[in-house]
Amino acid sequence: MNYKSYDRGSEWRKWDLHTHTPLDVEWLDTTAYITEEEKKRFAEQYVAFAVEQGLSVIAITDHNFCDSLDQLFIPYIQEEAKRYNLTILPGFEITANAGSGVHLLVVFPEKTLLSTIKSIVDQLFYPGQQKIAANAVPHSSKSIDEMKEIIGSAGLEPVFIFAHADRDKGVLHNHTISGQIRIDLWKKPYLNICQLSKSKSEYSNNFIANVISGSDLNFKREMTYIVASDCRSITIDQSVQGRNHLGEKFVWVKADPTIDGLKQTIYEPDRVRVQEENPQDDYNKPYFSKITIEEPVTIFPGKQVKFNKGILNLNSNLVTIIGGRGTGKSLILDAIGKTFGNGSARARNIHIEQGFSVAYTKEDDTVKEYRINEENNLDYLHVHQGHVKEIVEDPHLLDLEIKQMLGIVSDISDEVLDTEMKSIIDRITKFRDWFEETGIDGQPLNKKSYHESQKKKYEDLLNNITVESNKELIMNFSTSNAEISTRVISIEDLRKIKLKVQSFVSEITSDINMANQNQYAEVVPHLELEEFVLKLDDAITSHQSRIDTLQEENEVIRRRFIEIGIREDISTLLNKVEEYQLLIEKFKKKIDEITEREKQYPELILKRTELVDRIKERLSSQVEKIEKSWEQLKQGKAGWSQEQTSIINLLLRDIEISAEIYFDKEAFYDTICNYLSKTKFKTTKSESSEERIRRCISVNTYEEYLALISNLPVIEIGDEHKLTLEDFIIHEGYFVKSSSSDFIRSLFESQHTKKYVKAITKIKYKGKEPAELSVGQRGTLYICLKLATNPFSTPFLFDQPEDDLDNQFIVSELIPIFRALKQYRQIIIATHNANLVVNADAEQVIVAGNAGEILSYVSGSLENTFKNPSIIDPLKNQGIREHVCDILEGGERAFEKRERKYGFK
Repeated sequence: MNYKSYDRGSEWRKWDLHTHTPLDVEWLDTTAYITEEEKKRFAEQYVAFAVEQGLSVIAITDHNFCDSLDQLFIPYIQEEAKRYNLTILPGFEITANAGSGVHLLVVFPEKTLLSTIKSIVDQLFYPGQQKIAANAVPHSSKSIDEMKEIIGSAGLEPVFIFAHADRDKGVLHNHTISGQIRIDLWKKPYLNICQLSKSKSEYSNNFIANVISGSDLNFKREMTYIVASDCRSITIDQSVQGRNHLGEKFVWVKADPTIDGLKQTIYEPDRVRVQEENPQDDYNKPYFSKITIEEPVTIFPGKQVKFNKGILNLNSNLVTIIGGRGTGKSLILDAIGKTFGNGSARARNIHIEQGFSVAYTKEDDTVKEYRINEENNLDYLHVHQGHVKEIVEDPHLLDLEIKQMLGIVSDISDEVLDTEMKSIIDRITKFRDWFEETGIDGQPLNKKSYHESQKKKYEDLLNNITVESNKELIMNFSTSNAEISTRVISIEDLRKIKLKVQSFVSEITSDINMANQNQYAEVVPHLELEEFVLKLDDAITSHQSRIDTLQEENEVIRRRFIEIGIREDISTLLNKVEEYQLLIEKFKKKIDEITEREKQYPELILKRTELVDRIKERLSSQVEKIEKSWEQLKQGKAGWSQEQTSIINLLLRDIEISAEIYFDKEAFYDTICNYLSKTKFKTTKSESSEERIRRCISVNTYEEYLALISNLPVIEIGDEHKLTLEDFIIHEGYFVKSSSSDFIRSLFESQHTKKYVKAITKIKYKGKEPAELSVGQRGTLYICLKLATNPFSTPFLFDQPEDDLDNQFIVSELIPIFRALKQYRQIIIATHNANLVVNADAEQVIVAGNAGEILSYVSGSLENTFKNPSIIDPLKNQGIREHVCDILEGGERAFEKRERKYGFK
C-alpha cells in the first residue's frame, strides 16, 4: 500500500463493510471451490465485480471466520485486490451471548495476520466447537465484554459494529433482546458503529427512529450509522428476496481506505453518507487542486532557502499546513499569494523566477494552471499572517473593510452632483473675479458706479457740442448712431454665441459617440443645432442690413448740415457725436450687464445652497445602503440550503451593524487650513493661529458644517456680527494667495469633503464596540464578517488564525464554522493549533520540513499512521498522525481525548 496514494487526504469512497464469501452457509452460488486455482478464479471474479460496483473498501466478515485457514477466500481476494488498489479489511461476523444472540461484526486492520484472527475466534467458542456448520451458524459462548477482553489481550484494536441492528439477531430488533440489558449493550463505549438496512431518514414514528434521533433518552448516544450489503452473491439477481449482491448496499466514507479511516468515522460520523451519488458532487466548488514545483527554486534573492522539487496535491475541503518554526508552512501560502498578486509584504518579497505553479479546478471540473510571475487574476479570499491585526487596530481600515465586505463602494461620489456643484462654483468664482477685474490704469472694469460716471461724462460732452441750430440734426444723427452702435455690439455678441454653440456641439458630439460605443446602451442621437445657427446668421444679416440703412440716413444728415449753412467742421463734429454716442451705449450696456449679474449672483449662491440638500441626501443614502446590505446579508440568499443559512446565522449571531454620518473635525480643519492665511488670524500668546481659526469658523459637528455651507451666519471674525460663508469670502487677506475659490471647493466638492464627512459603519460584537474589545475579539469579529459576506464560493486561505483570533472563539466557534463551511468552500490554513487540525477534522494535513534550507512537504489524512521510509528527509519515518503529535502543542492530548471518549484508550 503506497503512502502517496492517499496524499490528497480524506476523500469520499464507496465502502461495503459487511460482505461474505462462499464460505458462508447462505451463499447463493452452490459451486464448490476446493482447489487453490478455483479460489483464485473466484477471487478474480469477486474483485472484478467489486471494482465494477465502484467499491474502494470491502470488509469480509464471514460468520465465525473459519474452522481452518485453508477454508478462507480472504487471502486470495486480498492478493487480487492489490492490482486494483482495492482495500480488503479482514474480519468476522459473530453471534454474541446476549438475549437470543446479538450479531456483531469485528473488523481488523488490513494487514492483520489471518492466523491471529483465527486464534482469537477459537477463544470465543468452546474448545473443539465447530464454527462453520452446514445448516446453521453456531453462537459464541462469550458475552460482548468477554469478546472485547479476549481480543484486547491479543494487542489488537479492531472495530466493533452492530450487525443488521434492525433485523433478526440485531440489537434493535425486539425479538433479539430487550429491556435494560439491551440499553446497557447499546451503550458499550467500544461499540460505535451500527449497521441498518436502510438510510436513517427512512425510519419514522417508531422505536428505531427514536433511537436514531436521540429522542429516546434511554438509548441517546453518539453513533455512526452505516448500511452494507451483507452480500450472499456477486451476481445481480433480483429474483432472490432478502439477499443482496456485493455492493448493492453501501456507504460513502470520507477517509483513507484503511482501518484507521474506518475509526475516523467513529469520531466523525459526518464522514459517512448513505446516498447513491458521490457526496463530493453534492456541491461543486472551485478549489486549488495542485501545487507543482518543477525543480528546487530559490525563494528570496540572496538567500539559500529553497522549495524542494515535488507535487503537492490538495484536498478540496479543509487543508491544514503544520510545521515547526522556519519550515515554510506559511511560505507555501505566501507563494500562492505571490502567484495571484494577493500578497503580504513577505509574499511581495518572494522572487521565484519560474518552476512554481498552482492548478485551480473550477466548478465544472476544468483545470487551469497558473504560473508564478505571470499576470494572474483570480478571486479568492486570502488572509495573511498579521493582516487581521493590522486591519482591526485601525478604525478607518476596519470601516473600509466592512463596507467592501458588504459590497459598498467606499467614498462613492455622485458624479452628477459633483459636476453640477463644480459648475456652480466655477460660475460663482467667475462672477466674483469678474466684479474684481481692473484695467491697465487700475480702474475697476465691472463696477456699476464707474460705468455710470463714465456714461454721464460722455452725455455731458454730447450736450456741450449741441446748440440750437444743430440740435435737431444732431439728435437725429445721435439716435441713428445709437442704434448703429447697439446693433454693432449685438453682432459681436451673436458671433460669440455662434462660436460657443459650434464648440459645444463638437464637444457634446464626441461625448455622445463615446456613450454610443456601449453595446448595451440605447443609441443617443446627435444634437442638431444647424437650424439654430442659421437663425443666428439671419439675425446677424438683419442687423447688418439695418446698419447699412442707418449709415445711409446719417449721410443724408451730413448733407443737410451743409444745406442749412452750418459753417463748423461738420466732419469733426459728427465724428465726435458718433464717438460719444458709441461710448454712451457701451457704458449703458455695461451697466445693464452689471445690473443683471448683480441679480444673478445671489441666485447662484441660492442654487449652491440648494445643492446642500443633495449632499445630505447622498450621505443619507449611503447610510441606508449600508444598513440595507446588512439586513440582506442576515436574511441570506435565495437558493441557500437550511444548513447554509444556519452557517451564516452562526457567523453573524454576535455582530450588529448600523451606519451613521460621521464628521471628522480634525480632518476638516486640516483640509480648510491649507487655504486660510494664518498671519491674518492674529494670535495671542495663549492662542495659536490654528486655534483661532477653529474658534472663528466654529464648525465642530456635522450639523454645524451643514449650517456653514448653507450660508447661515456662523463665522465670527473681529468684533463684527456673525458672517455667512459668502460674507466671509469677500473679506480680503484671509486666504492664502487669494485662494478663496479653493476654500469654497474644499467645503463642497467630494474630492475634499470625503476626507472629513462620510457615512461610516457602526459595528458591535457581543454588545461591545471595537475599542472595547481585545485584539483577538476584534479579529474574531472581522473573520466572522469576512466569511459571512462571501461564504460559499472561492477558496479561503488563512495564515495562522490563532495569532489573530480569540482562543475561546477558535475552540467554541471557529472549529464548528470550519467543519460546516468546508463542504461549501476549500479552506487552507497554516497553523500550530492542534484544535484546528484535530477537532476541525481536517481532510488533509500537509507537514512542512526544513533540511539545510531546503523546504519539503509531505501530506496525507489525519487518520494516516502509515510509516514509509521513502518520506523525504528530514521528516521522520512516521505517519501524519505522528507528525501532528510531534509538531503541535497539545496534538497528542487532542487525539487521546477524542479516542478515550470512544473507548479506544
